[in-house]
Amino acid sequence: MEAQRDSHRRDSDKGDSQRRDRRDSQRRDGQGSRAVADDEVLNSREGEVAPGWYADPSRRSHTRWHDGQGWTSTIALDGAAVIDTEGLAGFDPSLAPVSIPVSMPVSEQISVGAKRPLDRSERRALKDARRAVRDAERAHAMAIAEAHRRVRDTEISRSNQLQIANTQLAEAESPSGKRIGEYRGVVLHERTLTTPKGGTVWLRGCSADVESGGNLSMSHRPTLTRMAAGGLLFGGIGMLGSLAAQKREVADKRELYLLIQTGEGGMVLQCPPDDGLVVRQFAMAINAYARDVDANDVERAAIAASSRSIIARIEGDTSDLDEARDAKEAVAQDPAHLEAIRDARAEMFALEAGSPQSD
Repeated sequence: MEAQRDSHRRDSDKGDSQRRDRRDSQRRDGQGSRAVADDEVLNSREGEVAPGWYADPSRRSHTRWHDGQGWTSTIALDGAAVIDTEGLAGFDPSLAPVSIPVSMPVSEQISVGAKRPLDRSERRALKDARRAVRDAERAHAMAIAEAHRRVRDTEISRSNQLQIANTQLAEAESPSGKRIGEYRGVVLHERTLTTPKGGTVWLRGCSADVESGGNLSMSHRPTLTRMAAGGLLFGGIGMLGSLAAQKREVADKRELYLLIQTGEGGMVLQCPPDDGLVVRQFAMAINAYARDVDANDVERAAIAASSRSIIARIEGDTSDLDEARDAKEAVAQDPAHLEAIRDARAEMFALEAGSPQSD
């Protein structure tokens, strides 16, 4: 029995030695890159994965590094570890690693052979491949930018509608109503008048009128004929020239007043004579809104109800914004764009790797 146990121990030690030799050989062939063999994966404790290079589930390279906890963005390319710009896109990160077949040397999985210079046609192909990558990435970026613009336009449209509805609601619910206009401190609203001294009167029962008076008087300068008739002709020539050069004078004696009658009294506002048209238009507006107070109240109530409905609809229904945001996310994850970028990069990587020299 003791001899049999010794024989089993020798066989086990021999198997361990063979596995160590095989791993050492794989490390030498891979020039420092470590590919995990099937038996090492299987012999790891349950629920654990030995860190190492495994077959890349994304197929963007031959091998990808698994750190024992999960897949990483590190791939093996042209004999060197590089970062995959697409990260873990294109495959399920929870996939279990598949070890590189032991019969295939690691050096075949990670190209480390010397590269020969590219010929003219290969250089042209590489240039075209790089351009294809840029074009694919640009097309994807432009599609995302367009989707983002639609989201932004939807947000701005909703914001503008809310602002208009809130402004209309505030004006409709204000006791004075919407502001109509102002002249020399008198402010006209739909339902009230504010005086220059800050007082407020209800517009109902108000009336406005404009009164004017006076005229323009003009004094003429003396002429040579009048000066001669008056006996001044025999004076000095200098006196004649001085009197003839005197300009005519204008005396503005016009008067303009705005008269406003209210239920509590009235007021008179003196206006510049040249404001005749503006004053008359303001007086007409006062009379019109004073006459239509009741009709305007009905219209204001309808505007308030409509504004509340618009606000409730915009705040309660975000389907248009949600749709724009979903469309943007769909464009960002569009398989057609991502596949085009992935294929273009794969071709570029293959051309950049070059062809290993034959022995």
